[in-house]
Parts: sequence; structure tokens; C-alpha cells
Amino acid sequence: MKLDLNNVSMVATAVSGYLFVILTIAAGFKFWFKHNIKEVIEELKPNHGGSIKDKVDVNTDRLNRVEQRVDDIYRILCERGNS
Repeated sequence: MKLDLNNVSMVATAVSGYLFVILTIAAGFKFWFKHNIKEVIEELKPNHGGSIKDKVDVNTDRLNRVEQRVDDIYRILCERGNS
């Protein structure tokens, strides 16, 4: 391969094109990953009742209240079914 300005220009153009495609795909993946992970992390942080962490808290008192509500709803549904 003869090293002249035309060949160097073609190689530089091809390399920059490949780099552009790779960087564009990487940026798109980073954007997608950042926003999807952000939603998951937001669900795991307590925010006074709106997240999963608040619903299923390690605090047994809170867990007992949720279980009590479920038991009450079940009891009400059973009473309506027997009527």
C-alpha cells in the first residue's frame, strides 16, 4: 500500500466514521441505562409512602399495619360473599 495523502485521508475518514457510530451507540445505551436505573433507585429510596421501600419496610410495626389492612379487606370481602 502506497502511503500518500489520499490513502491517509480515506483511513482517517473510515476510522472517524467507526468511532462516531460506536460513540453514538454508547451514548444512547448510557442514556437508556441511566434513566432506567434511576427509576429503580427512586423506587428503593423512602419517600414517605410512595415507594416500594415504604410499602415493605423492615419496621415490623409498619409491616403489621399493612398486613392488618389486608386482613380487614379479606374479612370484609368474606362477609359480603356470605350475605
